Amino acid sequence: MKRITFLTLALIIGSLALSSCSRRTMDFTLLSTKNFNYDKNYKVTKARNTGEFRVNIIVVFPTGNVRTDESLKEAIDNAIEATPGAVALTNVVITYGRWYIPLIYGQEFVEVKGDAVVDVTAKVSDNGNGYFYGEYDENENLIDFKTIDENEYIKLQD
Repeated sequence: MKRITFLTLALIIGSLALSSCSRRTMDFTLLSTKNFNYDKNYKVTKARNTGEFRVNIIVVFPTGNVRTDESLKEAIDNAIEATPGAVALTNVVITYGRWYIPLIYGQEFVEVKGDAVVDVTAKVSDNGNGYFYGEYDENENLIDFKTIDENEYIKLQD
């Protein structure tokens, strides 16, 4: 009897120690934290981008909060910036999750997955060489990616 109680208790503690949970929270058709012009020609890439924001839980104390606007914005920005020239994501799924080993360590996270919407010509930085031009094939795969100067960028915008 004592052995069955011990095994039951060990099984319960083991399952709690290895527990984790994640849930699909939101879906969006188009999502961005950046300003962009809807009239321009954009391409949707085939690669699925992932951005996340993680918070560590040490003993029982979290080092931050993933349920804030700032953490969600950070995760969205990480996903968008995973592809150079991306300005938005399409077919977006947002997932919140956590895993925790009681009184030791755990993590809580928000994860954003989506297909990058890329501007064919974009300004990527404010220094003099911060413009690029990307060319895509009929399957919308990137075939050429080159740096251009400001004059070429202005011509392509017209």
